[in-house]
Amino acid sequence: SEHSTLSELVGDLRSRTKQSQQKLADAAAISRDSVARYEGGKTSPPVGYVAFLCDAVLQRSARDEQRVAHDLLEQANRAIILYY
Repeated sequence: SEHSTLSELVGDLRSRTKQSQQKLADAAAISRDSVARYEGGKTSPPVGYVAFLCDAVLQRSARDEQRVAHDLLEQANRAIILYY
């Protein structure tokens, strides 16, 4: 989706990681107050933080895809056991 501000972008990226401000701050080795300032538009985040968020979103997506694949295989295995 389109973001009109950098603060909207970083807030959206963090929410897509499904982590709280504190958990993400801990993972990024910054303070939760920094995350809040970035998301509130009080301070512009360093480019490294934006890259960190993008990586965190990609990692989350990969875990979600693995879970979906695992669930699909389990369903297929149950179907094979039941019907064959």
